[in-house]
Amino acid sequence: MRDHSNCDMPHNLASWEQLLSRRFVPGHTSLTCPGPGGHIGQEVFAGALSMTPLTLQPQIITHSAQHLSALSADVRDTVLSHIVIEGEGVIEQKGATLRFRAGDLSFRNLQQPSRIVFETPARLIAVRMPRGALLWHQARSDRRQLLRPRVVASYGLHTLLPASDQGSVSSLYAGFALPWLFAAAYYSIERDAEPAKPPNATRWQQVLSYVETHLFDASALSPADCARAVGISERYLYRLASLRGITFSRLVKHRRLETARALLEHPASRHVSIASVAYQCGFTEPAHFSRAYRQHFGQSPRQSRKSSTATR
Repeated sequence: MRDHSNCDMPHNLASWEQLLSRRFVPGHTSLTCPGPGGHIGQEVFAGALSMTPLTLQPQIITHSAQHLSALSADVRDTVLSHIVIEGEGVIEQKGATLRFRAGDLSFRNLQQPSRIVFETPARLIAVRMPRGALLWHQARSDRRQLLRPRVVASYGLHTLLPASDQGSVSSLYAGFALPWLFAAAYYSIERDAEPAKPPNATRWQQVLSYVETHLFDASALSPADCARAVGISERYLYRLASLRGITFSRLVKHRRLETARALLEHPASRHVSIASVAYQCGFTEPAHFSRAYRQHFGQSPRQSRKSSTATR
């Protein structure tokens, strides 16, 4: 675990700008009042998400195309989100100007220039996550699209974030659940803006909940079992998935592989064998699990665990 909490409150603008660039994304910062720019707390990880608490004085942070061009492809393929606990301001990206205030959750991509204006002192949690965490439900061909900037209600999401003990069981399970919660918040604006759509969103959410609840049970995740539990026909289950550009089997496989990676990379399960992880995540054959894992992530389960251990 990386702990930066003892030294991350510089007292001049240049040092503050350098710190923000080093900890988050390169950019230009201008303060709108004298004094320190703010304070950055300890970074905490939950699966593929990283979370960092910040307190900020009124300021403007700009990420230009030149700043973003210095980032690696992997970093540019992430999304920045702010859970706003106190304060208000504006986010500008892709021609959109979006106001935020306490209780909001903002999203910005790192593939397009952006600017964020903190009009008042603010307290927030900065979250960085893979873009795929918000697009996994879409067809593979659609995942190349840029995520639009958004500001939505956070629904008290910050109260569910894990504490600094990244080896705890609670942080392990938070790593499974949080990407779904962020995705649900991101797409909630579409639900509110388009009430005339066919009323199948509730059924689909029930399908997702069933999959998540029975993810570790290989015998309970057949299409027939899911359809029966949700109260729909198998044919309608397939249609719900098809409308979202996926299949039921791909949904299940994706979630099991993502969960397996979180288990393999989490300190609390580092002594669990790879075969046990495979069985726990619903795979009946370790060899099949290893092939599917390599195809999905581009590396073997053993390599994934080893690289995660090396970076901690």
